[in-house]
Parts: sequence; C-alpha cells; structure tokens
Amino acid sequence: MIEITCTQLVSMTEEQVLRYNKQNNVHLFDDNGDVADGDMYLLPVDEIIPFEGMETVQGFSISAYTENANYAEFTGFSSRGVAYTISRDTANAIAADEYVLADLDS
Repeated sequence: MIEITCTQLVSMTEEQVLRYNKQNNVHLFDDNGDVADGDMYLLPVDEIIPFEGMETVQGFSISAYTENANYAEFTGFSSRGVAYTISRDTANAIAADEYVLADLDS
C-alpha cells in the first residue's frame, strides 16, 4: 500500500550535507552506492543529529518509491522505498506513478 504521510523534514544544502557526512562519518544520501534521486536534500528530523543552521520544513513522506521520474522538490531513495518532498503536488504525483507501476507488475 502506498501512503503519503505529513512529516517534519530537515532541508539541507549540498555544503551542509558534505560537512555533516564528514563530521559524523556517514553518507546521508547514499542510495545503494549512488546518490539519492531528486533536486533537494530532505530527511526526516529523527534521522539527523541536530546541527547549527539546521532548517526544518513541513513536508511529506511517500512509501513505495521505486524510481525517479523527474519530480520537483524531492529526495527519493529507491533502496529504502521512500521519497520525501515539500510539495503536496509532488507527493501526489509520486504516489500516482507508484500505483501505475504496481498495477503493471500485477
């Protein structure tokens, strides 16, 4: 089942991601050895150790994410099966596409 959930997200710049990864010895946006899909760096607040300059935004989590389709304002992890976005329209588009893909697999 595909779900869209309201989620408090951290929005990061590329510079913040690089600094965070180095300071915490992690790779936040790793997606099976590649970078996550999307044009933003978004993660749920509970997955981030708070840092100076951290910006939180209200957004959406979409379960059952499988592939990039040129969405806007999102981060997608096919390895985790989840995408995050700050746009309700993008959340609805991802969910609709995933329903179609699920139907094709049936």
